[in-house]
This record gives sequence, structure tokens and C-alpha cells, in this order.
Amino acid sequence: MKNIFVFGKGDAFFSFVSAITDSQQQLSQCDRSQTYMYFLTCRKSAQESDYSIGFVPASFSFLKEQEEFLGTFDRMFIFPDELEERFDVVAFLKQSATGKVFVLTQHNLDAHLYRQSGIPYVITSKEGLSEYGWLVPDAAL
Repeated sequence: MKNIFVFGKGDAFFSFVSAITDSQQQLSQCDRSQTYMYFLTCRKSAQESDYSIGFVPASFSFLKEQEEFLGTFDRMFIFPDELEERFDVVAFLKQSATGKVFVLTQHNLDAHLYRQSGIPYVITSKEGLSEYGWLVPDAAL
């Protein structure tokens, strides 16, 4: 299992996180208008695996304080559509990342701008689509 980080808010974000976690009760109690970060880290030793899972409210200013921590992830999934500072967040996370960065958007114009800014994995879906469970296998690779 890879170390993964997910950042965003809204239905698409929660759909993706619910597909990779078994904390359905915690997710159902969350305010979907708030921004969150979800992370899963795995440390393997010869004897066992140690998993750490986090799901916390987060802001862009909070992310800036976590730059070293953000560099530990193999995969980052960003759901920027409902974020006020979406281009700044994506640029910062791209700069902080040491692994693959995926941006998932429903805005075609924004997708073009993300690609121009150097994000190699930009996934555009139809307006209203919030099912991203098909990306889960890549999260675990």
C-alpha cells in the first residue's frame, strides 16, 4: 500500500474518501461544506505493517505548515473545485509533493490551466459526477 493524501471538500471528495476508508460513520457526520485532508501512511517492517490514518479539517494556511509532512506521500489526490484558493492550493501541493499528484475537476477550463501549470494527472469529469471509486486501485499501487 502506498502513502496517500487527499485534500478537498464536497461530494466528489467524500465519495473518493469513502471508497478508501472504512470510517463511514465518521464521514457521515462531517460538514461537507468544510475542507478536509485525509491521509493514509504505511510503514512496513520485516515483521509487520503499521498504518496511520488521519481525517481532519484543514485549511490552506494549515497545509503550508505541513510542508515536510506532505513530502512523505506517494500519491496526492486534490479535489479543488469547491476551494476558494484552488489554484494556489494545487500549486503548493505540486511543489510539496514527492510522488504523483492527481487533480480531479469538473471544470474543463480549470483542467487546462492545471495541465499548463505542470500537473501531469488531471482528471476531468462531467458536472455532478461524484463517483471516483474507480481511482482507488491507483491509490493503493
